[in-house]
Amino acid sequence: MGQFCVLHMESRAEVSSILERHIVRQEVKYVNGVRVETVWVPDNADVSKVHLNRELVSREVTDPSTGKAKTLTIQQAVNRRIEEAGITKVRSNQNTCIEIIFSGSPETMCAMSPEQVNAWANDTLAWARGRWGYENVVSATLHCDEKTPHMHVIVVPIVQGQSRRSASKERIDAAMGLDTRKYKTDTTRNRLCANEVYTKPLLYGYHTSYAETVGEKYGLSRGVRAELGSYKKHTSSIEYNRQLAEETAEKERLIKDLTADYAELTSAVENATSKLSAQREIMHLQEKTIADNDAIIQNQEKQKASVVINDDAVEKQLAEKYVSLAELEAKEKQLQRSITDKTAECDTLDKKIQTRRQQLATKVNLTDVPKKGVLGYNTAEVTSFIESVNTATLLSQMNQAPRFYNPNESLENEVYRLRRVEDEYKKLLDSPHLLQERIDELKVEFQRKGIENMLKFAINDTGVHVNFIEVKNTSEGDDIFARFTIGEGTYQYAAHISPSEYITYTDDSRIISLGACHNFSKEEIWWNLGTPDEIQQKREKEIVTDRLSTKLTMLTRERIVVEDYKVSGDRYLAFATNGRAYFINREGKTWSTNDERVKTIQDCKRYAKEKIWDSHGDINQLKQSLKHRL
Repeated sequence: MGQFCVLHMESRAEVSSILERHIVRQEVKYVNGVRVETVWVPDNADVSKVHLNRELVSREVTDPSTGKAKTLTIQQAVNRRIEEAGITKVRSNQNTCIEIIFSGSPETMCAMSPEQVNAWANDTLAWARGRWGYENVVSATLHCDEKTPHMHVIVVPIVQGQSRRSASKERIDAAMGLDTRKYKTDTTRNRLCANEVYTKPLLYGYHTSYAETVGEKYGLSRGVRAELGSYKKHTSSIEYNRQLAEETAEKERLIKDLTADYAELTSAVENATSKLSAQREIMHLQEKTIADNDAIIQNQEKQKASVVINDDAVEKQLAEKYVSLAELEAKEKQLQRSITDKTAECDTLDKKIQTRRQQLATKVNLTDVPKKGVLGYNTAEVTSFIESVNTATLLSQMNQAPRFYNPNESLENEVYRLRRVEDEYKKLLDSPHLLQERIDELKVEFQRKGIENMLKFAINDTGVHVNFIEVKNTSEGDDIFARFTIGEGTYQYAAHISPSEYITYTDDSRIISLGACHNFSKEEIWWNLGTPDEIQQKREKEIVTDRLSTKLTMLTRERIVVEDYKVSGDRYLAFATNGRAYFINREGKTWSTNDERVKTIQDCKRYAKEKIWDSHGDINQLKQSLKHRL
């Protein structure tokens, strides 16, 4: 497996106190109005390695009021750089900085010596300054106390030249022949614009340049670029919940249908098995009957000489049969002529109806309702409107009339279909071998359908189609190999289902059999999905997490994303990405805190009386608040 560079960017309106604490490893508290700075170490950090962390960019300045040196916070350094650039107007929601995290594959980064890590950090800082400007890099911090060494770099996105919006308007006005002089700007003027520094095409270029300039010196290469035009799109929480609800309902419907199909197939197999047994018994009886009939025939041959046939009576009966057959043929021809005449009459009537419909369609007008004037209604308008209503009513009744169809043709098709079914049924009954083959085909199809539905559920894609299966029975159960496609594509995937129903799949072309699954099982080519119960638990957790995120977002009126939660009955403790913990009681009331001691639901009750909680009320209180505002 290759070793890759890591470059992650995220634009921010400001550097929050939580991010500041994480980067500089310091926590600021005020005790009796006095500022106290203490060392802060996160839970995932090694205390013994804190001394290896480095600040590569100094934020120390001289205080003009006291003449003493002081260290600016990262946000203060960002604001100072904006002022130095001569930018006076900054929107309240404008992104003022970009955080970039540099790292690499853990195996390579952890194998470096402290001297190599420091050299990598210096090269990374030099590359960042060369890419975004020396003065624009206001903070660079090396962390060596976490699992993988990495750097946090804060860049102020100051650019020069004409903005993309102004350039677009200039191109449009130029194409329309309008005056474009109003768009001429000073190309040396500094602007604050994160959108011109952090874009997808530029990000691709950053990855390539960083890997070639810095990464290759330390055995790190560029990661595999994702294909442009990816089908993946970001959706809102509300849209995601709606889609999830629809997908859940669809899956429940599919499970219900598959259960019915399973019951139907099971019944068909049982019926076929019972019919096969009955057919075998019938064959034994037939063999016995044939032997008995042979004896009877021999006896009848002996009695033929004594049997006298009345030729006159036989000829009379045959003549009567021929007369009856002729009468039936005459009646059939008469009935056929009657059907032909009725068909012609229906065709003529249908043509008249179509002509009348075309005539009526031009007269229907239900939109021009007569309006009452000063002298009353216009008689001509009222008469025209009533005629339109009558015409529309007649047309509606005609549209509801049944269409003519040929009963003779429908009857012939149904008879043909039933004969084919009867022939197929007789073939199966007459041949136990064919019947057993059909039963085996049903078993294989049922097994393939079950595996296909299991993969649809595991991969969460209804487009899965299984085209080959291989089953090996073991003492622990069935060991299953399957090849399948997704959607209308021809790309082949391979799946392995262990006897314990643990599901894995891969796109490696070498996996063509069950033996290949075992031979290459230890290579990193597999996606591990887990058992159906584990997959269901993961999805249920995602549903609850998303519901909690939606509810907290509504209550706090800011975007809250829940990473994990704990539940006890109808009480929830949710942990969000913003570093806060949210407690929801049985009545739906919500509190939040950033106290790190709160890790379980019992902790909520233990620290309930301390002043660490912020109350957010419940949904009803939010509705009342919004109602009063309106």
